[in-house]
Amino acid sequence: MKFKNLPKDKTFFELTDIEKLNLITSKGNIIDFIVPKELRHKRVAYQVISSGKIKQFFDEEGNTCFYLPSEVLSSPMYKSIEELLNNINWNSMEEKRKFNLELSN
Repeated sequence: MKFKNLPKDKTFFELTDIEKLNLITSKGNIIDFIVPKELRHKRVAYQVISSGKIKQFFDEEGNTCFYLPSEVLSSPMYKSIEELLNNINWNSMEEKRKFNLELSN
């Protein structure tokens, strides 16, 4: 799997927040999220195919929430874009990137 908008000379851990936002908002990229505690008994992975943008809405209490929508499964809801970025499973995504690089060599 190739990631759109991933600088070729960097790992996921070396990306700036702006580069991470460009990556997760690139339509079609598969983004791995850390499975929320309340869902760990139901699932072992949480992947979202990016629709190209982060959405914002207000919950019933008036709090702002952010998520990455998808036609199949949207990301969990977060209080900020920073929290959303911090709950992406960058380790998992880096493992997939390395695996795919090895296959292409």
